[in-house]
Amino acid sequence: MNERKLMIGILGILAILLLTSGVHAFADTMCVDFQVTDITPSSVEIGEEVTVGIQLDNCGSELPENVRFEITRFSNDIIIKEPLVIDFKKPFGYANSDRFNIYHLYVTDESSPGEYVFEYKLSYGNKELSIEKEGNFSVTVTSQESDLNIAYVKTEPILPKAGDEVTLTIRLENFGRGDANSVKAKVDIPFFGIKESFLGELESGDDSSAVFTLVPDKSGVVNYDLIVTYKDDFGSKEFTESLELNIKENTRSNVLTIIIIIVLVSLVGGIIYYFKSKKALNKKEKK
Repeated sequence: MNERKLMIGILGILAILLLTSGVHAFADTMCVDFQVTDITPSSVEIGEEVTVGIQLDNCGSELPENVRFEITRFSNDIIIKEPLVIDFKKPFGYANSDRFNIYHLYVTDESSPGEYVFEYKLSYGNKELSIEKEGNFSVTVTSQESDLNIAYVKTEPILPKAGDEVTLTIRLENFGRGDANSVKAKVDIPFFGIKESFLGELESGDDSSAVFTLVPDKSGVVNYDLIVTYKDDFGSKEFTESLELNIKENTRSNVLTIIIIIVLVSLVGGIIYYFKSKKALNKKEKK
């Protein structure tokens, strides 16, 4: 009786070993490999589309069945136009037979420059065996940088004078390929007036004018700084440009000053003459 039980146990162990070795044999001879064959363009900009080509290759000697490729995780900033799960219905051929598929990915305006990772799961097998592989591939999202600079500077009047109101216009142009947002300009100048100007958005190739109203209180060459701040896809930016403004002497102001001085002198002289005459008249009356 004990011998019989022992024989049954030995046969059971042998059966398990045979089954296990068969599974391992299938695992060693059944293989499906994944690779990205093409990403066009190699780096995509925000608001554009990129195509990703994938290839599945039978890298074993057994015929894999139930082959499934699934993208399991990706950013909401990317829209995948094709189904996330692909079931390859037709059986794979023998070694070195391939299957191709293309994904069309749209990069939304909410995305940021950087590398976006897509995680995937590949499963295949047959009636006796199921194999799963996991991995990832990535797509690089770039953005074009804005580049603001001065197009020209003008004043109205062309030859400003001390004491007169001056309109200073500085035209800014975006020479970069990216858009600039929240553009603001200010002038650091020792004059009274409106010295800040908000321009808003400047798209690539666009220009806009920052207008300042100033009242210079002195003549001569006055040095000042133009400070421009803005934002683009690369963050907050600022640039400073040193400029100068030539203020002419206001001859009208000088003439007016002279007239005022003459009037004041005449008035003082008249007052002095009045009091002296009155004093002399009083002395005569006393005599």
